[in-house]
Amino acid sequence: MKNMLNLIKVPLVLTLAGVLCTTGCQQTSQRTAQTRSGGLTTQQRSGGYTSQQMSQRRPVDPAPAAAPAARPAPARPAPQVGCVNTTSGLIQMGKKMPSEATLGSEFSSELVIDAQGCAANVVVRDSIPENATYVRSEPPATVEGNQLVWKIGNMDAGQVINARVWFRAEKEGTIVNCAWVSADPRVCGATFVGKPVLAIDKSGPATAVLGTDAVLHTS
Repeated sequence: MKNMLNLIKVPLVLTLAGVLCTTGCQQTSQRTAQTRSGGLTTQQRSGGYTSQQMSQRRPVDPAPAAAPAARPAPARPAPQVGCVNTTSGLIQMGKKMPSEATLGSEFSSELVIDAQGCAANVVVRDSIPENATYVRSEPPATVEGNQLVWKIGNMDAGQVINARVWFRAEKEGTIVNCAWVSADPRVCGATFVGKPVLAIDKSGPATAVLGTDAVLHTS
């Protein structure tokens, strides 16, 4: 009887030992894995979220915006020199030039001379730009150095003279063409001179007798 009890105890001891060994080995392997990962489990290292939860919480990248359409290049504005119109006492002047010119080609500069009052000794001078050459002018001007000269003389109030000059562009860059005027005030008066309207003519005898009447005719 004692031998049978001993045989029963042996399998029970072995079974309990196996269970303890299995549980202890699993805990040991888990502690080893935690130790290798810095004491954190896979779930702890991911912030407490599973891979499915992380994929659900990850924000969706927005679709890239379409590139804006290219804008056309703006037109080049005409150079501004600040003196396109000016009044010098009796004379007002204005100048017009093209905004662009091609290298080696001809272009024109227009000058408007407007008398605001009666003027005398009117002289207009126009500069020849350094990066251009003078071709011709209308009305013809006199060339004095790097200037074009028009000696107009007298101008009455309201009189307008248009002058035009052609240049040839010799260098790239901005071409500046300036003009100026000098004039003196002119004051005039008028007196009308005409022939006389009435004429007196007398006629009579060449001789007369003393004491007699002489007849005279007046017409």
